[in-house]
Amino acid sequence: MVQPHDHSHRQPEGRPRQDHGRREPRRGVRIRPLDTVIHERKAYRDVVGEGLGVVEWSNPKAKTEIQNLAKELVA
Repeated sequence: MVQPHDHSHRQPEGRPRQDHGRREPRRGVRIRPLDTVIHERKAYRDVVGEGLGVVEWSNPKAKTEIQNLAKELVA
């Protein structure tokens, strides 16, 4: 039997959050924008339907974009 979720911990409707979604930045943590640009490509939508990854697909531009992003993320 599925139990209903307990939503009593949520804020009542219409009441703003006290922190307004803002958080203090962590000391020593620096986030910079990435250099890699990912374009809107049909290839990204096509691979989902085929059950493949972009690097397995035949679109070299999409493949290169994702490979460059992965390299930048692990660098």
